[in-house]
Amino acid sequence: MPPASRLERKEVPWCTLCLVTACVACHTCVLLGNIDTSSALTTVGQSTSGWSAVGVGLATAMEEELEALMTNCSDQMVDALEQIVVVQEMMDYVLSWVGTSTDEAISASGAVALLQTAGAAQKDTNITELAESLKPIIMSTLDGILDKAMTYLSDVMYDLLDIIKPALEQVGEWIDKFSDRIIELLEDFSTTIDKVQGVFDNLMSQLSTSGGDNADAMLAQVITLFDVDGDGCVSLSDIEEVAEIYSITCLQGDKPAELFPTYDADGDGCLDSDELLLFTEDDDIPGAMSVILRAYAKKLSIVAGEVAGATMRIDVADAVVEYFSLVCAKNMTKLYWVSDAISNQSLPLDFTSAVMASLCLAEDDPNLLSDMDVGSTVIEALYELNSPYLYVALDNMADTDFWVSNGYSIYDLSRCTETVTGWVLNASLTYDSTDEGDEDSDDNESSNETSPARGLGLA
Repeated sequence: MPPASRLERKEVPWCTLCLVTACVACHTCVLLGNIDTSSALTTVGQSTSGWSAVGVGLATAMEEELEALMTNCSDQMVDALEQIVVVQEMMDYVLSWVGTSTDEAISASGAVALLQTAGAAQKDTNITELAESLKPIIMSTLDGILDKAMTYLSDVMYDLLDIIKPALEQVGEWIDKFSDRIIELLEDFSTTIDKVQGVFDNLMSQLSTSGGDNADAMLAQVITLFDVDGDGCVSLSDIEEVAEIYSITCLQGDKPAELFPTYDADGDGCLDSDELLLFTEDDDIPGAMSVILRAYAKKLSIVAGEVAGATMRIDVADAVVEYFSLVCAKNMTKLYWVSDAISNQSLPLDFTSAVMASLCLAEDDPNLLSDMDVGSTVIEALYELNSPYLYVALDNMADTDFWVSNGYSIYDLSRCTETVTGWVLNASLTYDSTDEGDEDSDDNESSNETSPARGLGLA
């Protein structure tokens, strides 16, 4: 039988088998890697759920348990302070009473007359011997007076101890529960969360494609956060202040001062959008844009939590003012949205007045998240949207009954009335220009004849 030709000979396709085997092995490795990554992300998600449960539990405990205890303790301390004032007044009274009673006792004993007589006849009378003979009478009288005085003061002091003892015991329990060891554990817990968050950010940055399509959108949001003073210039001081406001570790210290000259190409002391983009993408401050946006979102969530947990009008007003300070330099559109809701009569008049009062009280707050004059900016927005209603709210805010009933200190009434009135006057000078039309002039004349409250039917 003739030998088979070369074409008919069967051969094993080793090259193809090797390529297929290598391909299957690579795909298997990729599959295993994806499974491990998915498992790691699932574990991180479970850990995050646990951390959030701890945070929610802590917040719930503070709201439902500590708040009532702290309110009770605060009331007890106030009562104790009132009792201390009473004790101080009683001590002054007792000292005066002891002196007066001593003088009366000496006069009643005739000691003064005897001493005067002895002084007139110094030759025949030994004054020292006479004083020694009167000493037991005077001391017995003083002992009786002091015994009565100390008995009275002891009763007052025991009343003070009865009032202040529960508050001190509660404070002692808090000191034991929130000792340095507990504080250290909480700080370690926070540090661990920050480290895990950094690892998670690094992981996500490696999983994502380089560059990304949302860099311009992120920059548009970030540039308004960096421009703290709102002058359109992102200076070195703005960057340092942002690092402090939002607690951005990578931008603290000397790093901004080292990097700023490198990216300030034109040397004008300001970073434009292109320069700021290069600055935030520096390897020494990785993920700066995402970090600051996340910090801003965290501040917003804190404000939202304060609003959700508020139980009094003053608490909501303070949270609104904090929101104003957060968005004042970031997004004026949102500021006008909230200002319109406050001034369009859809909310109670007392709430609008409470927001104005809280703006005044927060004027000197070092924790405000903007260098802008938040109070003046918000009042200008309220004036522009609804100036007559603003005057009504100002009149209501200046009322003593409103101030006290909403939990504000009466000692701040005069100062805040003056401050908010100044803001309103400045807003009126800004928006009530002299080149208004005849119709606006007629409206102004009619508004001078009748008060804004009557025009709105609220007087």
